[in-house]
Amino acid sequence: MLVTISRTRLLGFAESLHSRFTPSLHSTRGYSNKRQDSNESNNEGSEKKKTNLLLSLPKTKLTLTLRDGAAAKREKVIQEKTGFSKLYEWQRNQEQRPEFVLHDGPPYANGLLHVGHAVNKILKDIVNRHKLLEGYRIGYRPGWDCHGLPIELKAIKQKDNAVNDLRPLTIRDRARKFAKGAIKQQKATFKRWGILGDWNTPYLTMDPKYSSCQLNVFYSLYKKGLIYQDFMPVYWSPSSRTALAESELIYNTKHVSQSLWLTFDALTIPEGLVQLSEGKILKKPVKLFVWTTTPWTIPANQAICFGADIKYCCVETADTMYICCEEFVPTLKDILASPTEVTLTFEGSKLLSMTYCHPLNNEELPVYSASHVTSTKGTGLVHTAPAHGHEDFHLAIDHGLSVKSLIREDGSYSPEAGPQLANKVVGKDANETVLELLGDHVIKVEDFAHSYPYDWRTNQPVIIRASLQWFVDTSSVKETAIKCLDSVNIYPKSSQNSMLSQLESRTYWCISRQRSWGLPIPVFYCRSTGKPFITVDSVNHISKLFLEHGTDVWWKMSTEELLPESVLQKSGIKNSSGFVKGEDILDIWFDSGVSWACILQDSNEEADVYLEGLDQFGGWFLSSLLTSVALNEKPPFKSLVVHGFTVDAEGKKMSKSVGNVIDPMDIVDGSKASGIPSYGADVLRWWVASSGLQSNIPIGSSILSRCNEEVFRLRKTCRFLLGNLWDFTPEKHSVSYNQLLAQDSYMLHLLHDFALKVIQLYADHRYNKVTSIVDRFISADVSSFYSSVIKDRCYCDSRDSRERRSCQTVQYHVLDVLIRLLAPILPHFAEEVFQYLPKLQHQQDCNSLFKTTGHNINPEWEDLAGYHSFQPSLQIKARFNEMIGPETPSSFDVIIWASGDLYDNLKVLQPTNVSTNSTLVEVLQASQVSLSNQRLDSAMDDVELVTASCSLYKPDTDATEKHDYVMGVLPCQLYMCTRCRRSVAKSSALKFCSRCADVIAEDYQ
Repeated sequence: MLVTISRTRLLGFAESLHSRFTPSLHSTRGYSNKRQDSNESNNEGSEKKKTNLLLSLPKTKLTLTLRDGAAAKREKVIQEKTGFSKLYEWQRNQEQRPEFVLHDGPPYANGLLHVGHAVNKILKDIVNRHKLLEGYRIGYRPGWDCHGLPIELKAIKQKDNAVNDLRPLTIRDRARKFAKGAIKQQKATFKRWGILGDWNTPYLTMDPKYSSCQLNVFYSLYKKGLIYQDFMPVYWSPSSRTALAESELIYNTKHVSQSLWLTFDALTIPEGLVQLSEGKILKKPVKLFVWTTTPWTIPANQAICFGADIKYCCVETADTMYICCEEFVPTLKDILASPTEVTLTFEGSKLLSMTYCHPLNNEELPVYSASHVTSTKGTGLVHTAPAHGHEDFHLAIDHGLSVKSLIREDGSYSPEAGPQLANKVVGKDANETVLELLGDHVIKVEDFAHSYPYDWRTNQPVIIRASLQWFVDTSSVKETAIKCLDSVNIYPKSSQNSMLSQLESRTYWCISRQRSWGLPIPVFYCRSTGKPFITVDSVNHISKLFLEHGTDVWWKMSTEELLPESVLQKSGIKNSSGFVKGEDILDIWFDSGVSWACILQDSNEEADVYLEGLDQFGGWFLSSLLTSVALNEKPPFKSLVVHGFTVDAEGKKMSKSVGNVIDPMDIVDGSKASGIPSYGADVLRWWVASSGLQSNIPIGSSILSRCNEEVFRLRKTCRFLLGNLWDFTPEKHSVSYNQLLAQDSYMLHLLHDFALKVIQLYADHRYNKVTSIVDRFISADVSSFYSSVIKDRCYCDSRDSRERRSCQTVQYHVLDVLIRLLAPILPHFAEEVFQYLPKLQHQQDCNSLFKTTGHNINPEWEDLAGYHSFQPSLQIKARFNEMIGPETPSSFDVIIWASGDLYDNLKVLQPTNVSTNSTLVEVLQASQVSLSNQRLDSAMDDVELVTASCSLYKPDTDATEKHDYVMGVLPCQLYMCTRCRRSVAKSSALKFCSRCADVIAEDYQ
């Protein structure tokens, strides 16, 4: 029961308790909240100066300065002092440790780094540093993807030469130099962010050794029949003049195509339709009504497809009979804008054996049933051009149709398309020319906005174009790859379906490209037949040449040098004059996708972790999985960790044109232009960690400011803890756990619980939860609770007292464990604190936290019995704070009446009936606490008190019981001590409380 306190009555109750339990208290004290008299106040300044010399105030060199880029400057000093650049080599020499390998998905060596790179590399570093502290030997060799169109295009743009005027060797030389320059810049930035890795020997996909390994993988796949050459439709980029894989596409959702409704004249009418219409269908011209968004493909038309189970209609006008699906009839009537009548409805199967006339060349062509035709979009009749559609191509193969490829590499029509179309370019004037040639076959033309694939590098539309390419037969390994994923841990788990869908949808993988900057496909072609020639001997010879002279030899040497008679003779061929070397290079996804074979030889071609962005489900994750399963029948990774993409604070995609791009180095060093102060690398790292693995990772000024505040709060807390350890030596001054004060052992329980949660969150890669739980622990458990209750003891108790050493012991452990848990995310800050942290004897010469192992958590800290035993005092503290509201707890005395088990529980925290320095006093932060289990009837009859209850844990039943207690609060009855500033002195005539007087006397002895 809660009763409003009558302060007057309560004072009488307090006086009664004081007289009963503390008869020595000064009899003339007043009941007001007294401080020192006026004379004492006048002398306060001089006295404070004297007595402060006797206080154990915090001392530390850890500063809080943030001005003028102080954080960034400190980080550079720490990197040098603690040997960031030497740590990787040091830990590699710890051969007794178990191995942990994180394989680096290589970024492109094509320019400066952006915040997406920061997210990726910092997440990897968090994983590695966490494992390093757990006692592992880290294998992390950073890599760079050096080939490919992005670098080639930048190399070409360096000069004014027209693209076609540049020889392949010129392009390759420029591209190589450009890549080397980009690698140098990127490496310096990665190291500035504190990324731990083998920076002295990174792997580069353009290195001859890597290229040689890649050739061997290529041949191994070829020998198993998993690499083949075929004439097939592929995604083709006219702007880049090369084939593209699906992973190299981006989709423009606002692309506008010119859509066309046109007709094809029917030539042969199936007998079934004639009979069904009772011959009426023969009385007027029959036209097949078709819709397409690629008018430029009409010249390559080879068939029209229908759905066998779809219902179709004959829609009759005054002079024509149109055929379309039933669902399209209303739209057809609107398009024709003339009187129409549906004269016949029939199943699509009735269209079998129909033929039609090609509108441009008058060729008679067939109509086929196809499963990909639907009635929900278009007319139900699909124009089929085998050279320009994947489904079209497969239908052509099934029915033996020719595959007419009339489009050249630059997107223009070849002469075979006819004089009127030759040299017309898709996306420019091709559609208009086709529409003119179609004449009356065109019914309607209009713009159609839809999602359309673009070249991810040039940001220009792509087309589907049949050409002779090299492919990996993914369909043969897909089923095994899917089964292999069962053994792979994917974080977050919600991403697993993304990997499966990519596997299930990929039937083949085009790996050839028609560019200069890349690894040449090691194939020769017979001049007379065009058949490819590749053997183990030819590949071994080329591989040896690459190792000795570099990959440029493919362009520098003649075919006779690349394919000498000594190699040909092993295949029964006399000379190489009948061969020509190939001009294609390998897809960059093949480059990086076989890195497991070229880099992970020492770890059984398997990494513990691959960590990349969501887009790599269709890129590096997929190419690595497919090639590894194809050759090793196992995945090259045990775990996949997947992160999202960066967006601005409003969730919008970052774009230079929009102006919402943030340079990660502006966050580190500051930028007047962008208005971002210098936060240092650790704040950048904290932002990455706090963002977690979510699909969208927002960044903006307010977000960075919040991250900076959180890191600064950590710094202030650690500075406080460190300052209190200025005279603490762990081996000499540590107090054993069973000798700690109850509030100190309780803090270690909180630390133990906190640490285990954080360690598990690291294991689950839930770094955003790590940052949030760290911030909460620092704010609530360390700052609000523990630091506030132990200040008096830490500053004012005798320096070598058990009570002071007890809280120093706990602060040491809190700081030691905390920086170990923070170190993977904030390595600079953790190392800085470690430099000032009192060292154990065996650590005296250790200059780096990362050269130590473990989280230093003692199992006995769990102490559930101690935890439960301490809970009632915290519940009473909460009720006490509720009673006094915003007023300072130290301004009040507290009177508690309890009985039974609750009294026994509280008595452990305060053995005497009245105390100014008990654990209970310290927890409540009151001036004085009076504890009784006897009701004082003379006082109780006249005083209204607060009756409340708290829960007490019963270990025998593993449950809690409610226990009532009575609490009263009154203004403190004692006087302020000049030294400790607490109202605990027994007389106004005394400057010091008894505790402080004893400490001063001890110090002066």
